[in-house]
Amino acid sequence: MFLSNRIGPIELLSEFLDFDRASDEDTAKFRKLTHNRDLCPRFRRSCKRIVDAYLSHNIEVHDIQSMKDRGSDVILRFNDGSDQSSAGLQIKSYREISKWLKKQEPEFVNKLRSQYTQAIEEARLDKWYLVLCTDADAHIDGIRLLCSIFDGYHKCKIIPPRQALTFYEFSSWEIDATATRILCRGDRVLADAKNEIENFSYEEIKTLLRLTIRALNGEATISDTEITDLLMDEETADQAAEIVGKLEQNLLELTDAGYAIQMNRFPAVCAVYYDLKVRYRISDQDIVRYMQVVLSASRADIEDDMDEDDDWEEEEDEEK
Repeated sequence: MFLSNRIGPIELLSEFLDFDRASDEDTAKFRKLTHNRDLCPRFRRSCKRIVDAYLSHNIEVHDIQSMKDRGSDVILRFNDGSDQSSAGLQIKSYREISKWLKKQEPEFVNKLRSQYTQAIEEARLDKWYLVLCTDADAHIDGIRLLCSIFDGYHKCKIIPPRQALTFYEFSSWEIDATATRILCRGDRVLADAKNEIENFSYEEIKTLLRLTIRALNGEATISDTEITDLLMDEETADQAAEIVGKLEQNLLELTDAGYAIQMNRFPAVCAVYYDLKVRYRISDQDIVRYMQVVLSASRADIEDDMDEDDDWEEEEDEEK
């Protein structure tokens, strides 16, 4: 796929920080997370993953850093040969904000102002994100006060708890897929692939992708028993007849041996599969999830799958 949305890496990071799929109640999770042990490592890892996804599209960017520096917990710098851009994230935990609101940390705001000054004037950053990793309900007044205090700081952007939690919970695979969707949102192949599946439900798309990938790997037929087992695995037994009926009109052709998978009817979907397979070296076991995000499956639809991905994410961390 072609890079059609020529935004810079800092703009890409900003888009990720704007995602909001958490509720105020969800942000209570931040109560148990500490600044040094939990928050900073995760935010650094996710920023690095966004950078890697950006580079996977062969964008010429050099001097990339992800580290702690003056006024920021994470700093990203980019140089594409003609232009430079940089951003920093200052992360504040539930414990830090609690101490301030209980008047146990009276210099909290002054320290933040000092960190902003260090980041902009000394580290010369273009953008400074103040990431509030706290309980949105418990600290609603403090959050409003911080937004008011920093309203006139033009290079500061406050990331509220819901957006902060969404970013914190992004899995690696979703970062890769979402980056592709953002950077290639105007690509013709991607647009054609979306058009090919626009009349399918979430579960129908899921099954279509699994069957198409099966055919692309040399198994172009599937028996009645195998397709029943596939749908049972996907916990769609109550929709099985409806899904098969829909796919019989498009993807599946009944034969004496079962069903022939006509993947040639979805050429753009096949092209997206090969692009992601080569670009990210994704296993076929995981690529369905990538494709659902790239093809703009509803984020609400895939949230149930995200819980299952926690184990996958832990395994990925162990491999590193």
